[in-house]
Amino acid sequence: MLQQPLVAEVAVVGVPDITRKEEVKAFVLLKDQDQANEALAVSIISQCKASLAAYKVPRYIEFITELPRTPTRKVAKHELNKRPVMAANDSWDVSKWR
Repeated sequence: MLQQPLVAEVAVVGVPDITRKEEVKAFVLLKDQDQANEALAVSIISQCKASLAAYKVPRYIEFITELPRTPTRKVAKHELNKRPVMAANDSWDVSKWR
């Protein structure tokens, strides 16, 4: 995902899923937040599908303005796990593109 020119940072976590017990969700921080849209989400998923095993391709993508950090500046994934699966207008369930 970091190969996309608009992507600054990415954090990936597992989220609950009824069918598979867990699915992959990517939190994407863009260099320009105004570029967050469905077309970019489709582009990111297409790139992932071309370079990752199917089970590693995110089902959900959420564009965020800031990644939560620990005091040592690591990504606080436990904070990301607290967010709803479909948290905002900048979230997509990309299962329809698989």
